Parts: sequence; structure tokens; C-alpha cells
Amino acid sequence: MKKKIRVLALSSLIAFTAFPMMSCATQEEVVEVEKTDKIVISGMKTLKVGESCTLTANFEGTAKTIKWLSTSPEIATISEEGVVQAVDEGETTIICQATEDAKVRATCQIKVYKEFEDTTLYVKVTFVNYDGTVIDQQIVEKGKTPTYEGATPTRISDDNNGYAFSGWDKEFGAVYEDTTYIATYEVVPLSEFAFAVDTVNGGYKVVSYTGDKTEIQIPATFAYRKVVSIGDSAFANNTKLTKVTLPEGLKAIGNKAFYGCKAITDMNIPSTVTTLGESSFEECSSWTTILTLNDNVVDIPARCFYHCAGLSRIEGHKNLETIGRAAFGNCYALVFSFTDKINHIDAFAFEANRCLSYLELPDSITYLGESVFCHCTGLFTLKLPANLETIDYEKGGYQALTLGCTSLYQITIDESNPNFMIDKNIAIYNKDGTILYAVAPIATGVYNVLDTCQEIKGSAFYKFTGTGINIPKSVTQIGTWAFWLSEIQTVTFEDGGTTLTMSGDCFQGCDKLTTVTLPDHLTAIPNNLFRYTPSVETVNFSDKVTSIGTYVFYNCSRLREIELPSGLTSIGTYAFYNTGIEDITIPSGVTVINSSVFYSCSNLKNVTFLGKVTSIGTSAFSYSGLENFVIPNTVTKINNNAFRFCSELKSITLPTALSGTSAFGSYTFGSCTALEEITFGPGLTDDELGSWSLTVPANTFRDDSNIKTINFRGSETAFAKVTVKDSTLLELVNSGSVVINYNVDME
Repeated sequence: MKKKIRVLALSSLIAFTAFPMMSCATQEEVVEVEKTDKIVISGMKTLKVGESCTLTANFEGTAKTIKWLSTSPEIATISEEGVVQAVDEGETTIICQATEDAKVRATCQIKVYKEFEDTTLYVKVTFVNYDGTVIDQQIVEKGKTPTYEGATPTRISDDNNGYAFSGWDKEFGAVYEDTTYIATYEVVPLSEFAFAVDTVNGGYKVVSYTGDKTEIQIPATFAYRKVVSIGDSAFANNTKLTKVTLPEGLKAIGNKAFYGCKAITDMNIPSTVTTLGESSFEECSSWTTILTLNDNVVDIPARCFYHCAGLSRIEGHKNLETIGRAAFGNCYALVFSFTDKINHIDAFAFEANRCLSYLELPDSITYLGESVFCHCTGLFTLKLPANLETIDYEKGGYQALTLGCTSLYQITIDESNPNFMIDKNIAIYNKDGTILYAVAPIATGVYNVLDTCQEIKGSAFYKFTGTGINIPKSVTQIGTWAFWLSEIQTVTFEDGGTTLTMSGDCFQGCDKLTTVTLPDHLTAIPNNLFRYTPSVETVNFSDKVTSIGTYVFYNCSRLREIELPSGLTSIGTYAFYNTGIEDITIPSGVTVINSSVFYSCSNLKNVTFLGKVTSIGTSAFSYSGLENFVIPNTVTKINNNAFRFCSELKSITLPTALSGTSAFGSYTFGSCTALEEITFGPGLTDDELGSWSLTVPANTFRDDSNIKTINFRGSETAFAKVTVKDSTLLELVNSGSVVINYNVDME
């Protein structure tokens, strides 16, 4: 990039469009130059009158030849070979310029001294490169400290390594004799580390490592500049590394920088680090050494140390303010001290910690995310902060603050807290008692929800050990999995409320729940309400219930009897799947028996229809225990597999409303191996029966070789009977569609 600079003849940055031999110039000149570092001058920079030295120039690019110039030849001259001859006391600038391109150049200062009358007052200080090449030389008064102001020493890379200048072989201090300083370099294996410029932190960042060492030390510098950060995913999923030493001067560690480095047991966080990235050490599951942070770290971001299962302790975090989502999740063995500057702890931050036991949170904390301490199985007591403002419930509100804290028996909070209250030392409510957030699992007897409560949050009673819960009529909303895996035996809802919305999963896994009394203001039983609660024996409905959702009693194998409410109009699919019911009456408002409603109800013997059912869905009674079944006269359609595998079904009465070619689905009575008798009617007069016709698909009764009789019933007196011979039966079962009508041959 070109830029204008103002140049004085004696400046160390002199630049000319031409270089004649001259004495000290006094005029100023503005010229166009291109700043370049393509030429580096090496050699002695301090001479006595009469002495000489040889300067060397290392350069890159297209230039093939160079030439040397001295701006003050009366002080020192320079030959074409770079030999400097000191002439008189003073200072001159030596210019090395590419012959082909005058813009490619470098300069250095030569200082010339006369012989000193008292040489005991001065010493010589020499700066040399790694190979002994003199970089600079100074005459320094004894007892003074030398300084180096020249160009940064360099060492050319070889096939395997790069070299970054790291300083001198000894510290600068007062000198009393001739002293030599030797340039030192850090080795940067070019085949292992890759770097990129970090414009944010002002230096270089490590972007990848391709070596196979188990222990590495990341260099402090690269290409004359500090290594200031570890880039995103730089070492991610390296399973060989066991120890990593990070350099002082490092400022930031990027997202997923060491993600999945499962073999690392030891790593330091330099005192200069201020920023940690999300998931930067996630899954470093073998890390066992103590983690020491520093005063500059104020934020632990999301999943930063997630599943560092061996991490046992953290120190030096006195200024920590925020802990991100799942930051220390699954750090099972972590002993953590909550300092008094922490104000925000996000969701799942200490999930599955086994070492938190008697926990008193500092009053500085104002925010707790969902499930902060979920599955902390060693937590016995919890004191919430006096200044707590928010207990958050994300994702629809189904994760309780103390979800899975199976040893927790006591929760307290300072009475002065304006936002929350504790009931009976086990239940967390908002201050006015309208929202129930969480209940300590370890409890006995029946818990009475406060009669001011309007909402029970999701997972509030997770693994609750009490025997029962009484819910007041004031409750209008119950969240997902509210009673999940609790040991309750009874749940009673108070009648007299206005509305109630329940999550269908709220009783999931309540294996001891036997009796539920639902309130009169619940009109729709939500999907899945008692799914996977096989212990349920008694459910009391209100007559105001109009619908039962899908899977409501799915797998409730101990449910033997149930009285459906008279106002019921719909029953969802799989609603009574695999229940133990023996008899059931379908209310008059139900017109459709949906798919698989009574699937696998092996104890079901009798079904009574009070209304006008028009269709029976796919697999509605498959695998049930029906023996003699009468289908209402109003049914016009029986779908696929409706009674398939009813192995105890002996007789079936079909309505004459079934007619035409689409009344039956496939395998309607397939594999009903006990079926012997089929009766059509009653419902038609003799004349109507004479013209009635039904097409039965070939696979309707497939594999039913026991059918012996088909009855056609018209009026009370009109009755026709056909005894089906084996050959005719096989035709009915195995051939194409068979048309059955009144004019069949009869014996």
C-alpha cells in the first residue's frame, strides 16, 4: 500500500527517488514510497574511527541485485560489497536498495566514535543472531543498561520448523564489561500448528494442530507477534492429547476449542485469559486437575465444561458473574463455591452434580434458569437467594428447578424475598401463591396444593414420594409431566372450577397411581393422560366430559371397569388399548368407534351400544375377548381387521344395513378361529330381505374353517338358515368375492 510520508535527510526512515553521494542535506522532500520488510540488514552498527565491518542483506521477491548507499560518506563509506569504513565521528544512514525496484529497500544507522581517552569508562555491547552474525554493536557507559532498538531479529524456517523471535539469552541490566546478547527463538513446528491473524485480540490465533503428540506446549509467539487466542474447534476431537500447556499472554479460548479431547487430564488457564468460548472444553471427560481461573473471567458460557466428568474443583473465580446453560452439566465430581458476585445461573448449569449437598445460594443471584440443579442426587437442602427475581421455565415450562433431586427434602428462602414463598419447607410458589414451581421429592402423606394456586408447572412433582395430592378448584393449568414418576397413589381434583387445561403427559410413569377423581369442569380428557400408568384401577368422570383423547388409558392393564360419561361424543384411537376392562357401555352420543380403540382388550366380553354407531374402525376390536357380538343395525361400514384375531369369537350378528360392495374391509374377521355362526338381520321385511344383497370380499373370513351356519333374519317370524358345506365355505374363504342374497339354496 502506498502512502505519503515526510522525510528528513538524517531520519532513520530516509527515502529518495535517487541516491547521489552527498553531505548532510537540509531540505525536506515528499516522495512516494512503499513500506516494505523484504530486505533485512545485518551487521555491526557501532564503529570507532578507522574500524570497518561488513553488512549483509537478506531479501525476498523478484529483486536479483542490490546496491549500497551512505547518506553521509564523510562519516562512513560503504562499498558495493557492503563493507563499511568509519571515517569520522558522527552518524550516517546506510541504504540497501534493490537495483530493479527502487521502492524495495531497507535502512540502518551507523554510529562512529573516536578513541576514548579513558577506555575504562566504557564497554562494548554486541547483539548477535543465533548463528553469530552481528546485528548491532554499541558503546555503553559502564553501569548503564543497554537497549536494543533495531529491527526484530529473524531466523529463516527450515523444512520442518518455523522460528519466532522470543527475546535475548539474558535480561537487560547494568553492564560493567563487554557483553554479548544472543537472539533466541521459539520453535514452531510447521507441520503441526497452523496460525491465523486474530484481529480482535491483536496477534495470532492457533487454528489447528495436526501433530500426534500426547503432550504439547503452545508457543507464546509466532511471526514476531504474540499468540493471543485458540481458535474455534482448533483441537476439537483430538483423542491423543493428555496434557496441554497454554502460554501466558493468551487472551481468548474459542468455541469448541478443545471439544471432545477426552484424554486430556491436565490443562492450565493462563492468568491473562478473559474470554472462554461455548463448549470450549466440553467432553474433556478425563480432566482431573484443579481448574484455576483468574480475576478477569466473569462469564462461563454455555456448555463450557459440560461433561468434564473428572473435574473436581474450581478456584480463582471470585469475579465470576454469569454461568451459562449447562456450563458444568454432568461434572459429577465438581465441588463448586458460589461466590458473592454471581448473579445469573442459566438452565441445567449444574445438571447431575453429585457433590452439591447443603446448598445456600448467595443473595447476589437474581436469576435461575430451568432445571439448574436437575438430577443433583446428593442435594439435601436448598436455600434460595433473598434477591431472587426469576425462576425461568423455557421450552413450554416442563422442567422444574430441582428436577430429579431425589434426596432433596427441604427448601427455604428469606421471608423478605418479594417474589417467592415456600410452603411447608418443600414447595416453591410465587409470592402470592398462584404458581407452583417445584416440590421437594422427599415427602410423606398427602400434599394439599394451596387453594390460591392457579398453575402447576411442568415436572413440579417429579419423583414425589408422598402418597397423594389434592388439587383445588382454583387450578386452571397443569404443565407437562407435572407428576412424572411420582409415587402418588391417589389424585383428587376439587369440583366447582371454571376451566382446566392439563398436559396429557402429566401422570406418565406414576406406577403406584390407582385412583383418580377428575373434576366436573374438565370436559375433554387430553391425549395420553394415563398412558404408561398400568396401576390405574379407578377413574371417576364427570357427566360433563364430552371427549376422551387418543391413548388415554393405553396399557392400563389393571383397569377392569369404567363407566363412560353419558355426555360422551368421541373416543380417540387406542384409548383403551390393552386395558383389563370386561364390559363397557358406549353412550348414545358416540357414533364412530375409532381405530384400535379396544385393541388387545383380551378380557373384554360384552359391549353395549346405546346410540346409533355407523362405523367400526380399523382394528377396533382386534385381539379382544369377545364371544358373541351383536353389531348395531345402524352400522354401514366395518373397516380392515376390525375383529381380526378375536380367537374366542363364536358368533357374530351383522346388520342388514351392511350392503353393497364396500361394507367390509380386508380381513374384517380374519383368524377368528372359533367363529361358527354368522347372522344377518333383523331389520328387513320378508320382501326387503328377498331383494337384499351383500358382496363379501374373499379375505373377509380368511382362515376361518369353522364357520358352519349363516342365518338370514327378517321379521320376527321370517327366518332363513343356510348350512354351509365345507366345499362352499372354502369357496367363500379362498375364492373371489361371494355375493350373498336371499335366494341361496337352502336345506
